[in-house]
Amino acid sequence: MRWLLLLLLFWPVAGMAQQGIEPGDIRIELELEERPHAPHPGEMILLSIHGTYRIPVVREKLLQPELDGFDWMQLGEDRWHKAREDGFEVLKLERRMALFPQKPGRIEVPAFTHALEMLARNGRTVPVEVASNVVSLQVAPRAEDETWWFPVRGIEISDNWSNQPETLDPGGAALRVITLIVEGTAPQRIPPMPELTGAGAYIFPHPEHRVVALGPNGPVSRVFWRWTVRPKEGSAGYVNPMAFSYFDAESRETVDIRLAAQRIAHKDGPQEIAASSSAVGTEPDGKDTGWGLPALPPMPGWTVPVAAVLGVVLGLGLALRGGGQGAWRLPARLRPDPIWWRLRRAVWQGDAGAVRTAAHAVIAGQGGAMPDALKRLDQAVYGNGSDAPDLRDVLRAVRSPSKDGV
Repeated sequence: MRWLLLLLLFWPVAGMAQQGIEPGDIRIELELEERPHAPHPGEMILLSIHGTYRIPVVREKLLQPELDGFDWMQLGEDRWHKAREDGFEVLKLERRMALFPQKPGRIEVPAFTHALEMLARNGRTVPVEVASNVVSLQVAPRAEDETWWFPVRGIEISDNWSNQPETLDPGGAALRVITLIVEGTAPQRIPPMPELTGAGAYIFPHPEHRVVALGPNGPVSRVFWRWTVRPKEGSAGYVNPMAFSYFDAESRETVDIRLAAQRIAHKDGPQEIAASSSAVGTEPDGKDTGWGLPALPPMPGWTVPVAAVLGVVLGLGLALRGGGQGAWRLPARLRPDPIWWRLRRAVWQGDAGAVRTAAHAVIAGQGGAMPDALKRLDQAVYGNGSDAPDLRDVLRAVRSPSKDGV
């Protein structure tokens, strides 16, 4: 039995030697970046695949295993270059990937296999397969009290208006664009576009826009939130402040961001601040438009189109800065599930009815039993006097039904 095991162990080496390939001619290694702290679920960890080849490669294909327990992104194309090693000229392969662990505990990255067709020293073209090492990492649990878990390695936030919101031309409007440039995260991990509210102003939300650039140090995601804002007639208005949080993967701290309130007024109109509630979704007479947007009184036709064009130009300019052709594609594996997206957004906004609808859609898609937290939410929504559960408990119960007694 011992001889059989030794034979199986050295069989590939012996076969390669017969084909004119020596041990050490081919080497492929996996390397995880070293971090001072164990990552939490959702944090980025960089994986490097290094290949070294001392004889010519005619054809190759790097076979990636199933990365169970990870979301992942390949960071650009494979890089091939020549180098010298121990006096020999060798061919080098480098591939970079961003891994996002999905759960705490120890998770293994299985071996990659390189299927090669090589020109051996005896002049023959021979097929060879070589497997890499296996690596693993320990993922630390995180606190469960965050409504939206948003880990980043770096973030830049800008808040711009197309023109001065306090001194608008008569009948004019302004386009507000909030831009987040985030390092080390995928676009769908950025919080959903918040609702902009205020008083004495008409507010038009525009569809948000998300893009990603893939570089050797990880993805850089950009999100653009846009609103067109116009004061109501006969008063000055304002928009309320907005706030969200993120987890700084470098300092290991949660950081709170608050965007200030803003006064909205026509320069020749009344300057007193309106005391009414939010003007979003109503006509001047208070009638709901049915679309969540106001029906504006007549205003110069050029104001909103010009503001919209400025917003598009600003967004494209930021998106194209530092990104080449094809740099902004999001892998299908990382595109957000729309039902889960609606559920998380509803929890983030505190909308119990929307949480109930989205949670039932998730349960129906999973084919599982209804968690107790969702049952309590149903009872609360239908008004039988029961207390509504914390919406974050509903999200956790739907995501992990076994923890809710199902």
